[in-house]
Amino acid sequence: MNIKCIYNNTTFQEPIVFEFPYEELVTNKLFTLLAQLEDPKRILKFVYRECNRVDGSEWISGKKLRSMSVGDMIMMDNVVYVCCMAGWKTIAELEKNVLNN
Repeated sequence: MNIKCIYNNTTFQEPIVFEFPYEELVTNKLFTLLAQLEDPKRILKFVYRECNRVDGSEWISGKKLRSMSVGDMIMMDNVVYVCCMAGWKTIAELEKNVLNN
């Protein structure tokens, strides 16, 4: 599965885009996905956890990247998800909310 993370910078710089090593981490961390593989919410939760420093076991630990935060995005299967204050929304959902208000 091809997953890209897009970190939006607040300092007027270009966003930081990187490939997330999903397949490698799933294998190394023994994350059981047999029934969950097709569930984007579970995959987003897994990627979010690995992109935040909590206890030092995360993929991001030791990398020169900040933790994922509100406004950052994950692109998975050509769908872009935006990290919101509570959960994730697709770009399409956000556009719909803006147009309806």
